[in-house]
Amino acid sequence: RHFEPRAAVRRRCGARCRAVMSYQFIDRVMALDLGPPATIRVAKTFLPTDPCFSGPAHGGRLPASMLLEALAMSGGHLIFRRMADGAVPLLLKVEEASFSRSVLPGEPLEIRAEILALSHGSNGVGMAQTRGEVLAGGERVAEARLLYACARLPGVNLALSEGTA
Repeated sequence: RHFEPRAAVRRRCGARCRAVMSYQFIDRVMALDLGPPATIRVAKTFLPTDPCFSGPAHGGRLPASMLLEALAMSGGHLIFRRMADGAVPLLLKVEEASFSRSVLPGEPLEIRAEILALSHGSNGVGMAQTRGEVLAGGERVAEARLLYACARLPGVNLALSEGTA
């Protein structure tokens, strides 16, 4: 099962999505195990034409913040699927993060995440903790431990459509 292609999403929701969805942080879900332990492996390649490589500060390298966001999105997707109650994972805190080398445009990445802890509160708000890593050519280039608050948000429905990961 795969994510809906970016072009299909843009056709479906028009200009509204273009303004909000500048980046797609998961190209393909390669593996998903709802566990325990719950784990996910995703593929992502930031293309040389992606806006994150423009401007004087990039130096032809992917900003570390984009790697961190890819880790957060992968962990969030895993939490959303594991909880299966429609609660939206919201990144609360980056507990630890390290980056060992730069990533170049077009370099294929594999992002792995696992849920370390998951709790459901009686008030409908839960907490989750993930650990993740980004690999480029089998070499770890980033890793992080992230904390999320998970809540059902009025008017937000992120139900997965048939055929999506």
